[in-house]
Amino acid sequence: MISGPPDRSIRREITLGPPLPFSAALRQTGRMKGIFQLFGRSQEQQRLDDAFRKAGLHPNLVPEAVKIAAMKQVKDEKGQKPDDRDMFRAASMIAFCALGPDEFEEADAAALDLRIEAAIKEGGSLDARLILLCLHAGMLDPGLRQKYDIAAE
Repeated sequence: MISGPPDRSIRREITLGPPLPFSAALRQTGRMKGIFQLFGRSQEQQRLDDAFRKAGLHPNLVPEAVKIAAMKQVKDEKGQKPDDRDMFRAASMIAFCALGPDEFEEADAAALDLRIEAAIKEGGSLDARLILLCLHAGMLDPGLRQKYDIAAE
């Protein structure tokens, strides 16, 4: 026969279990989310994702770090509130660098080829920085790399 009140600390461990760290608790419930899923994506990120879709590249194929860096480059060039056209120009350059000319219509590929040639000549333009970003992210199409002799030093 047990006399006295039951030990509450034992009962707490049985009913609640030991406290879990935050990340383990989220993983256990199946709700482990990235920072963007937890708080939602900014409007600028949504606009850039839409621009990638219009350019023919699904935004899930572009690493988040590349998107953030590209957005920063566009803001540095065009100001803190770039318009949809600026986002599309950046997204189309990244999509062209990632997919290569075979995935684009002939007119679009020719226009983007001209932009790459101009970017290589200028060296410090937004397009040049986006090409360099794709190169360092490992997203630059091997055909474009060979055609324009693009390499990291």
